[in-house]
Amino acid sequence: MTRDHQANIYLLLTIFWWSTVAAVFKLVLRRLPVADLLLLATLTSTLLLWVLLLARGGRVLLRQQSSRELALSALQGALNPVLYYLVLFNAYKLLPAQQAQPLNFTWPLMLMLLSVPLLKQQLTWRKMLALVVSYTGVLLVVTRGNLVVPGPGELSGVVLALSSTGLWALFWLLNLRDQRDDLLKLAMAFSWGSLYLVCALPFRGMVELPALAELGGAFYIGLFEMGFTFFFWLRALSLARNPALPLNAIYLTPFISLIWIHQLVGEQIHYTAILGLLLIVLGIVLQRSAPAVSVVGKRS
Repeated sequence: MTRDHQANIYLLLTIFWWSTVAAVFKLVLRRLPVADLLLLATLTSTLLLWVLLLARGGRVLLRQQSSRELALSALQGALNPVLYYLVLFNAYKLLPAQQAQPLNFTWPLMLMLLSVPLLKQQLTWRKMLALVVSYTGVLLVVTRGNLVVPGPGELSGVVLALSSTGLWALFWLLNLRDQRDDLLKLAMAFSWGSLYLVCALPFRGMVELPALAELGGAFYIGLFEMGFTFFFWLRALSLARNPALPLNAIYLTPFISLIWIHQLVGEQIHYTAILGLLLIVLGIVLQRSAPAVSVVGKRS
């Protein structure tokens, strides 16, 4: 099997699993508290990431880490998984999945905005056009074409969904400055995140054991939103002779996700969700065509 064939297999698996997670978020959060889902999914992902890392000979990489890199992992773990998924899951709790998912997909635009003060990049006319196009799409998704202020609960969900993009962008910028192996960085960050979440347990009161369906959903999110899929995505990028193919193909994910949201969650997909998502993706493609921070993908 050629490298391109392997890359395509990893890419298809990535698109499939990342397209399902928005629907799974919504289904699981109907019955499972956000904090419980975050803890179970994070522990599942952490275990998986360590298995993958050690299977690839990660012991040597572990010994080579400096105290500064360990401290950086502690900060990364606070951002992702703890703060990022805490905010994102609460957004999904408050919003229809067809709104939360496209809003979260605007993270490359937030990355571009943050790169101006943090990386001293210029905000060119093409980038400004990209912002206008994408955030017009955001407006369509939020208002469903009616320029009416959302209710308090919905407005809070919108703020949370957009805030999650800032948290992910900050996490990504920290990763750009970190030269360690990608899988090692992720395993270390999730280890710190698991530690934070376990240490928070005494302050949360009684934690009930979830039903089998919710437990399975939490494991699914840990395996395929936070674990396997990120690894497969990196493999697709590294194996592809032309990285532009996976970078462009990944934009199919949110559109396929709308199908899962309709089929599994039962939401009737509003036409503005599709039009808004088209504008969001168009803006992201526009900003990618300009000199900018390297974007290698995020999904849900």
